Amino acid sequence: MNETRPKIGDFELEKMTKEELISNFKNLNKYTTSLEEKEKKYLMELAKLKNIILMNHLKPKESELSSQSPEPIASNSIQTKQKACFVDPVINAVVVQLKKDLEETKKKKEELEVELNATKFTPESQLTKRLMAKCRKLLNENEELGKIISSGNVAQLEHDLAYHKQLLNETCENEQNLNSFLMEIDSQMDAMKATIIHLKEKLDEKELVINRDSDNKNEKMET
Repeated sequence: MNETRPKIGDFELEKMTKEELISNFKNLNKYTTSLEEKEKKYLMELAKLKNIILMNHLKPKESELSSQSPEPIASNSIQTKQKACFVDPVINAVVVQLKKDLEETKKKKEELEVELNATKFTPESQLTKRLMAKCRKLLNENEELGKIISSGNVAQLEHDLAYHKQLLNETCENEQNLNSFLMEIDSQMDAMKATIIHLKEKLDEKELVINRDSDNKNEKMET
């Protein structure tokens, strides 16, 4: 069963509840245990592989030496052979890869321990420091709000708001009255224009009658 390392950022930590933090701590603890077990398994496999490689490499060498010389082999010569077997490129590559895997496992374990220490609720943990900073910020905001309320600024603001609201209502009412007055004037102007047109028509008719009478008189005088 493959396990992935739980990743928790600063933003997630600030938003987590207590139950979520406990759950993530348990997951991190499980992941640490899994890494420790893998490390032990790698170490055991590395030891077994070293023994197998060493035995497989020494057997043909011992057979070759025993066929060449029946004399007993000294302990120092065996140690020399054991050292020589690691000079083999194939064996050396396997050992280097195993060491690399082991170093990566140890590095992951150290990173996980750092993350675990960061999630613990201790006075020196990063999580505790962030939570305390947030609490102090909230307290400061509450104090500022309390000062505003106690100083009476809120009442003054409410009074100013009511005053401006009243002015706005009066302005709207005056605008409505002005619009009504303008509409009334427009209506009166239309009536006056109609009267002027009517009077002009009457005047034109009178002038026409006068001119006609004048022409008739002139004709009679000429005859």
